Amino acid sequence: MGTSHRTVVHEDVLPVSASSVWELLVDWGGIGDWFPGGILTVARMEGEGVGAIRHLKTSEGDQMSERLDALDAHGKRLELSIVGTPPWKISRYKATATITDLGPGQCRIHYCGQFETTAGDAQAERIARKLRASYSNLFQGLRNAATKSVP
Repeated sequence: MGTSHRTVVHEDVLPVSASSVWELLVDWGGIGDWFPGGILTVARMEGEGVGAIRHLKTSEGDQMSERLDALDAHGKRLELSIVGTPPWKISRYKATATITDLGPGQCRIHYCGQFETTAGDAQAERIARKLRASYSNLFQGLRNAATKSVP
């Protein structure tokens, strides 16, 4: 059984400004405040800015630690990776989020996650489904929180 490499992409147009979505994403410790349904909580934070690690816990009991690897405020792009022990039999994970301004009150968010697992193709597909659901929740939370912040 070899290593499976997968890429999961989620993209959508949100009816909110690019800057409002960006502010939510770069508030590294704030994800638990807007991620929908109480699915995700921030158990602990280490550091600030690039290199900061947020220790997360899901409502299903999964735990993971995400490190903010890069921030490009001008290009509205951030990169993160899971450090420590990843959940779901993942051996490595990294993701990139890019926000594109589409004019007043509208933006596109592109989220691309890449992972590796040695658990086989069936498990790799289960992980990809979990990530797609997670990204869908992430986008819904961003949409809801950014819409609330619009005067």
